[in-house]
Amino acid sequence: MNESVRLICLEDDQDYLLADLSANKIDCISTDQPLQLGSHIKAYNHLLIESGFAAEILLKNCNEDLPQCLSDYPWLMQSKKSALRTRLSSWLEKKNIAPNIVAIFDYSALMKSFGQTGFGVFGSPTLIEE
Repeated sequence: MNESVRLICLEDDQDYLLADLSANKIDCISTDQPLQLGSHIKAYNHLLIESGFAAEILLKNCNEDLPQCLSDYPWLMQSKKSALRTRLSSWLEKKNIAPNIVAIFDYSALMKSFGQTGFGVFGSPTLIEE
């Protein structure tokens, strides 16, 4: 680009971000949730990444078959307002897995830091897996 661009990154509840988007206070949002059906905001959804659930090194230490061995690990979870949390909880329930939730996070970067230090397994976009 020939023009200078100033990027400002904000983190907030999706409803607040959508309100700012509709009022032209911001140009774009990135969220883990699609627009609600029937939304009056003129916006479009674009899937950017898929999510995975566990690091390969943890899975090598599973004593049981996947995914049941995931019950053996401490879990770091997103807060209940996260769409990833909703999908992950649904998947765990379908697989009859009762996660041992040891921490809940609003901020994925903080959760990733705890996970990298070995405090537990967590669901995250596969883009940040490494």
